[in-house]
Amino acid sequence: MTQRILFLCDRNSVRSPMAAALLSARVPAASVASAGLMPDDAVNPFAIGAMLENGVDISGHTPVQISPENISPDILVITLTRGTFDHARQWRKNTGFELEFWDLPDVPEPEGPRDLIVDGFRAIREALKAHIRNRFGS
Repeated sequence: MTQRILFLCDRNSVRSPMAAALLSARVPAASVASAGLMPDDAVNPFAIGAMLENGVDISGHTPVQISPENISPDILVITLTRGTFDHARQWRKNTGFELEFWDLPDVPEPEGPRDLIVDGFRAIREALKAHIRNRFGS
């Protein structure tokens, strides 16, 4: 795999760093990055926990913002929310990069039973693993 891949989501604190880490672990030679439209200050601790269950540590990730000027035609942009897909679709008009949208479970609300929150983050992880397997092979 020589193509560069950018996982794009809203805050770069859950879905996109999880996706980038999972693909990097599966295909170490891949050129993978993640970013958000309005990044949070840190990765969500529940996302870190869900990934550690699979032996992947994303605790060192720092959420970053992306703008259309930073996306070149050779990048495959995989959006992980409908909102980021809509933004990226507009950006693509000027740059012409390849664009995909992966539908994922919603990020759980921070209120509520801890078990349900943890299960929600696990569901995101498992959905990402399935998308990666389907898109990039086993």
